[in-house]
Amino acid sequence: MVNWAIIVLIIIGLYVVYRTTGMRFGKTWTFLIWILVLFFIISFGYILTLPDVDVTNFDGLSDAIKIYFFWLGSFFDNAGTIAGQVVGTDWGGNFTSAK
Repeated sequence: MVNWAIIVLIIIGLYVVYRTTGMRFGKTWTFLIWILVLFFIISFGYILTLPDVDVTNFDGLSDAIKIYFFWLGSFFDNAGTIAGQVVGTDWGGNFTSAK
C-alpha cells in the first residue's frame, strides 16, 4: 500500500507543477521531457511493486534505488545491443535470383 501512496504523491506533484508553471504540450521538447518523466515514474513504480522491495525504511528505499538503476542500466545496455545488431544487419535483398 505504501508503494501506491508514493506513486500517487509523485503524480499529484507532477500535476501541480503542470498546472502552476503553465507547461503545455505545445512544444516538442516539452512533450519529450514529459514523456521521459512519465517513463521514469512508471518504471520506478514497477520496481516498487516487486515483492522483495520494501520502502518503509531507508535501507529498503536505497535498495529500491539500486535495483532501479541496475534495471535502467541493463535496459539501455540491451537497447544498445539491439541497435548494434540492427546496424550490422545486411538489409540488402537477395539479388542473385532477381532477373
